[in-house]
Amino acid sequence: MEIKRSYLQTKKRVSFSGHVGSQSLQRANYSGGTHARQRTLHKAGNAMHLSTLVPSKARFTIFLLEVTYLALHLPCFLFINTQPCSCTHNMQTPPSSTAQVHFSSDVRNMDNWARRTGIPLTTAEALGTTYARAHKWLSSLKAQLIQHHGWQDAEVAADTRMLFTVEAPSPWRSPNGLPLSPKLRLQLPTHASSFFSPERRVQWQMVFHSDIFATQRLIVQPITDILNLIQCLLTGVVTLVYEEQLPQGTYTTTRGLPSVQWITNNQAALLEVFGHAHFKQLWKAANDRTTSFKVDFEPRRR
Repeated sequence: MEIKRSYLQTKKRVSFSGHVGSQSLQRANYSGGTHARQRTLHKAGNAMHLSTLVPSKARFTIFLLEVTYLALHLPCFLFINTQPCSCTHNMQTPPSSTAQVHFSSDVRNMDNWARRTGIPLTTAEALGTTYARAHKWLSSLKAQLIQHHGWQDAEVAADTRMLFTVEAPSPWRSPNGLPLSPKLRLQLPTHASSFFSPERRVQWQMVFHSDIFATQRLIVQPITDILNLIQCLLTGVVTLVYEEQLPQGTYTTTRGLPSVQWITNNQAALLEVFGHAHFKQLWKAANDRTTSFKVDFEPRRR
């Protein structure tokens, strides 16, 4: 009964509303008293994955609570807006985003997500083959950036290791019209193995941790599509991460796959890259928030 009361209290205190550009999104309105259910989970095991830590009679109840947390208590920006607004580039300040894009070349992350989603982690050669089949799609997204969003090919020496390198002036301007940041530069490698090269780790961190994916993914559709496609190709390499600091510790919500809506809308292109069997696995995993998201808890040190 205590668990049920905590859940009902949380449900009453969480409201959803939000707006980015012209697109209405769901936003979780966090307040200081919305964490009764989290405190119950904290006492039960200090983690969101509690089914292995509690007696078997309580596992089903805990599972339902975990699903409820994912359904009701996720920040809106973890759900990538699949149709960003058609904003112009004369903005003065960037939009706010609570979720941060995180790049990791640690293969253990891919293995963890493979076990979570049920999509087997294949060999490096197989990953490279699938990534190569996505070249056509990635290049078309680059063309969209150039044709419709003010990007251009970077003036750099030809590098066969790069699929493309494009850049754009900073869209954020001061009141005097001066750029607030350096040019944006987007690069993607020819071979997927480059993402795992120790010598290039910092290079890819600079790409995925930049303003391109921090804010432009919210307003420029091709950037959103590039991020989503890479999440499908190399699940666990690029994730969306949201951290919530609470008195008892830190809850970290991580999204490893794009929304099922995006996967459905791009079914034809994804089938061409992955084939029917893999596409069905992607759709199933993205359609289940307990597999496309994970929530971790780190207790506060006293």
